[in-house]
Amino acid sequence: MKRTDRERMDRELARQVKRVRNSERRMSKADDTSPGAFAKELAARLMSDGESIYNCEDDDVLELLLEMREALDDKALDVAIRKAVKSTKVKDVNTPFEELRAQVAE
Repeated sequence: MKRTDRERMDRELARQVKRVRNSERRMSKADDTSPGAFAKELAARLMSDGESIYNCEDDDVLELLLEMREALDDKALDVAIRKAVKSTKVKDVNTPFEELRAQVAE
C-alpha cells in the first residue's frame, strides 16, 4: 500500500470520527434546557402581527410555559419569557409578558 493511500484512509477515518462527534453534539443540544433555548422555542410558537401576540392562552404555549416553570427558576423564567416576547418584535412588550407570566403563576 502506498503512502498516499494510507494518508487518504486516515483522512477519511478522521472525517467519519468528526461526523459522529458533531452529530452527538447536535443531539445533546436538542435537549437543551437553558433559558435561551426555551425562549427560542416559545418565540417560534407565539403568533403576532407586529402589533400584538394573539395566542398567549393557547394550549401549546401553556404546555411549554409549564415545562419552562419546572426546568427554570423564577429569574431565568422571566428572562426567557421576556426574550421570547421581544424576539416577536411587537410594539408593546409588557402586556404579552404580563399575560404569559400570569399563566405560569396559575
